[in-house]
Amino acid sequence: MWQRYPARKWLYDVVTIVKDCFFIALILFVASRSDSMVFTGLRWLFTGLIVLVTLAKITTWLTFRYQLDGDRIHLKRGLFTKQEQTIPRSRIQNIQRSTSFTHRVTGLTSLLLEVADGAEAEVKFDALTREQADRIERFVQGEQAAAPVVRDVLFTPTTSELIKASFTSLSFLLIIPLGLKVWQFTDDWRIEITWLQHTWVIALLVIVGIILAVGAGIAKIFFTYWGYTIDADAERIYIRRGVINETRFTVEKQRIQAIEYKQSLLKRMLGLVSITLITTGDATISEGATIRELYPYLPTAKAQALVGDLLPQYALAPPTKRLPKHALIVRLLRPSYMFVALLIALWYWQPTYWYAAFGWLVLLTIVRLLDFYATRYEVATMFQMQTGALEVSRLVYARAKIIEVEIKQSFWQRRFGLASIHMTGRGAPVRHATLRDVTWDEAQAFVAWYYARTEDVRRS
Repeated sequence: MWQRYPARKWLYDVVTIVKDCFFIALILFVASRSDSMVFTGLRWLFTGLIVLVTLAKITTWLTFRYQLDGDRIHLKRGLFTKQEQTIPRSRIQNIQRSTSFTHRVTGLTSLLLEVADGAEAEVKFDALTREQADRIERFVQGEQAAAPVVRDVLFTPTTSELIKASFTSLSFLLIIPLGLKVWQFTDDWRIEITWLQHTWVIALLVIVGIILAVGAGIAKIFFTYWGYTIDADAERIYIRRGVINETRFTVEKQRIQAIEYKQSLLKRMLGLVSITLITTGDATISEGATIRELYPYLPTAKAQALVGDLLPQYALAPPTKRLPKHALIVRLLRPSYMFVALLIALWYWQPTYWYAAFGWLVLLTIVRLLDFYATRYEVATMFQMQTGALEVSRLVYARAKIIEVEIKQSFWQRRFGLASIHMTGRGAPVRHATLRDVTWDEAQAFVAWYYARTEDVRRS
């Protein structure tokens, strides 16, 4: 039976249009009293766009249909250009459910189905009732959803961890540029505020500003991660985050291609780490963060235990094998085209300060030293690679998930008997990783290890 979006989607569309256009309408029709031709034209253009957007929303509601049939989802859409799409259930990789504030107000939710391969990488249902979304999720999960599934809650952050995360995020530092901007504004416009001439008043304002900034940072983290949970059963991992804007993500464990640990300099100092699940699809949430990122302020020991519960095969000790010492010489000898370009530019435009280009060279040398001492790797049941200078990243790939390996040698690498391993792994988008300056023998051993993956691929 063909189904359409619920009638409440009209209310959702109206609320969305009002929310998105409110401030523009306020500026054009209320704040601005000008009757000039420019503002009159902008008002008519804005009104026309609102009408077009409204018609597009109505057309979508009238023309969009979907049907759950057997083991396939059928979709129909389009007014003048009819589109029909059939998606086998087996090709649906992951499910993401998002409930924004607007969805909550109208009692709806949205659903995103990530599809493997093909031109249509995802199918999005903009506004569904919770019953419709539950029905589609059960359909995608197949027969396993018919029986009750026991989920284990593996992680939810404590209040103390949320407070610690709010300081780690450094969002409270935004008060500094904001305060400087206000100060510059009063100075530029010669605004004299006599009571700001007292030192104790300025100190009090700074303290109040810091308290407000810290409070805003804590509130932001709590709104984002309060109630954050990571559940799992035998087949899937379930991630839920957000208070006002709630997002839920479901991924099959067998779809996970690799995991990545990341630690910034501050997180290394505080013993925290973030873990990202690399899967097919590319679902993101607000501010560019990926929903596949597990709680990004995990204590290192707890992160290792969590990976052991979710994906025991990926719960490995950090790699210990270092690069050979002469690899550092190769790294320092590697030319920097940025340094050459900067030197030429300064010599041409500011010849008096030509030596400033060497500041970049010093900084680059420090980064290369840090990266050399941080680089580790391990080739066993899994391939592990740790690289980075200020931010250290550790990538863990199963051999069966690596689809291509290439060995390259530069001029200096050939002279010192070194090579670089370029690896391409599964994922969407496809992941590329490079381990530079290993010995030639290690590179050849890695290729032999990779060629022995036949049995791993058959099992996966």
